[in-house]
Amino acid sequence: IYGGLTLTKITASANTLSDVIAQYTGGTLTVAGVIADGSGTNVSGLQIGQSTSGYTGTVSLGKANTYAGATTISYGTAKAGNNAAFGTGTVTIASGTTLDVAGNALANTINLNGGTITTSTGSGGAITGGVTLGSNSTFSAANSATLTISGVVSGAYALTIGTTGIVRC
Repeated sequence: IYGGLTLTKITASANTLSDVIAQYTGGTLTVAGVIADGSGTNVSGLQIGQSTSGYTGTVSLGKANTYAGATTISYGTAKAGNNAAFGTGTVTIASGTTLDVAGNALANTINLNGGTITTSTGSGGAITGGVTLGSNSTFSAANSATLTISGVVSGAYALTIGTTGIVRC
């Protein structure tokens, strides 16, 4: 998608996730334009991935996005193409899903509920906001990559550290 996207009200309930971006399993969908808040009063964020018909691939957000709502990674992988790829809201990573910072430094607060935070490339992959563990979860880095977690990590759950690349906490 080369143009931008505007998040708008598409559900009747206030404060519900209302916009979904998903890619079929095995593929990658790259959003190259800016994702911004729309005018609907019920817009509260963005959901990445969807279980319907196997939409569990990779969604890559390439720009500094300006939406203020939360981002929920429900299925598949969400890949950052910019330090502000996920706007300014909290990012929630569901069980079995992945947030790939891809060498970017994300300042978002993260709720890690059984998923993985990784970096697939580079030495600059970082999470500078706090990370709250809501379930047993994983930090990892690809071979020759470095992931740095500089925010506070909290929560009474197990944290697995991958052994391929370098993970710094």
